[in-house]
Amino acid sequence: MKKEYLMITIAAILWGLFVFGGQVFLNMGYSVYEIAVYSLGFSALILLPVVLIKREFLIKKDMLGFFMIYGVIGALINITQFPT
Repeated sequence: MKKEYLMITIAAILWGLFVFGGQVFLNMGYSVYEIAVYSLGFSALILLPVVLIKREFLIKKDMLGFFMIYGVIGALINITQFPT
């Protein structure tokens, strides 16, 4: 049970850092789209080795539609997070 709380806490901290870092990059001149793409790419680079090592984390075929919709909603939230 403690492991789950630790993971949720780490995810919340990383999300908060993303918001702060995104604002810094926005002030540096990056576009909102670049910030969204770079954060997605960074997350994919971190998660890819984990998924390749632990096959139990692979997305099941019956859940693929859910994750696609979840990804689109997340991308829209990510783009609208920083005012231009």
